[in-house]
Amino acid sequence: LILGIFGALKIEAYLKRYGIPEGSKEFSWSNILAEIARWFVVILFLIPTAEIWGLPQVATILNTFLLYIPNVFVAAIIGLVGLVFARLASDVVSASTHELSKDVSRTIASVVRIALTIFVLLAVLNQLGVAQDLIRILFTGFVAMIALAGGIAFGLGGKDSAKNLLENLRKKVK
Repeated sequence: LILGIFGALKIEAYLKRYGIPEGSKEFSWSNILAEIARWFVVILFLIPTAEIWGLPQVATILNTFLLYIPNVFVAAIIGLVGLVFARLASDVVSASTHELSKDVSRTIASVVRIALTIFVLLAVLNQLGVAQDLIRILFTGFVAMIALAGGIAFGLGGKDSAKNLLENLRKKVK
């Protein structure tokens, strides 16, 4: 059913058009999402079965898995949408910087794509609950690194302008 829905929506063609990596036939994005949904249904029916058989510990473990599967599904969706967005942002940056040399344009577009892919990876890991404190620290460090790099670049680039501005202020004060 889910594969039919994804086939009708032509999800694979859409993802291929935006440069999202595709795997083999059995590891396509549609198959991955369909398998997540299939296991959700299987575990959903195994929980009452384990309770009927008198296995409450197994039912508890299965219930924990059942509650975790939506996180996996959402993480897969975040990954898909994030990779599409990273590709689109890379294309926009590439088109915006086409007046620069081709190498510079490609480099800037690649940096944007890699940075957004890292953000997407951190968001996916956070959704899955993998070392959330570590991910928050990495995310904060990554943002601080970008802010520092921008501040240093603008500071060094605008050093002469700032010097002239301060000299003009001194002259006006005197």
